[in-house]
Amino acid sequence: MSDVLLSVFNRLGDYASKYRVISEGELRLRIRESLELESLSMREREALEESLEGDLEELIFNSITTREDKISVFSPDMQTKINYQGEIFYCLPTHRYMGTELEDAFLRWSAIKNPPDTVAEVVVDFMHRAGYQIQTHEVRN
Repeated sequence: MSDVLLSVFNRLGDYASKYRVISEGELRLRIRESLELESLSMREREALEESLEGDLEELIFNSITTREDKISVFSPDMQTKINYQGEIFYCLPTHRYMGTELEDAFLRWSAIKNPPDTVAEVVVDFMHRAGYQIQTHEVRN
């Protein structure tokens, strides 16, 4: 089962190295996706959680974002915590975050939380309820 954690931490470490700044929500989502890629059975997951004494996703998140709760030496280290526009972001401790990376992380998280298609549907629905008629036009290249 340690192979599972090693694989998850390697995947998350690669992601952290690629982006350097990650929102809390995005990190939790990537942890969940990494665990799903491992295709653990319910029994295997429960056994792993029992041996680690806690919820697997939360343990991995804490292992990455805190100094005290490490569950593996292979856990990426993203202890540096930044509050930007009301969202929490984590970055690598040796990396002095740049404004563009923080903004990119904010935009990635915004797109994950509010996909453009969903926002468009909400706006169109609102406009219809307000009594407006909506006309759509095809965009030509």
